[in-house]
Amino acid sequence: MSKQRYTYMFNEVDMTMRNLCGGKGANLGQMTKLGLPIPEGFIVTTETCSYFYENSQKLSKEIIEQIKESLKILEKQT
Repeated sequence: MSKQRYTYMFNEVDMTMRNLCGGKGANLGQMTKLGLPIPEGFIVTTETCSYFYENSQKLSKEIIEQIKESLKILEKQT
């Protein structure tokens, strides 16, 4: 059983993921796949945003850990 993903690196995203990653996130992923010169980064999903607002503007430990992992990857990329 795989755990739910709350973050995606830009290179993991494309326009088919617009509902999950939002318009800007999907566009950044698509631009990355096209090889355009944009900074490295990651996306926090729209589901994470919904969770945040539905839970008194707090994030679960699992979400926070995934964000920290994405930051570590971003540090290595840059």
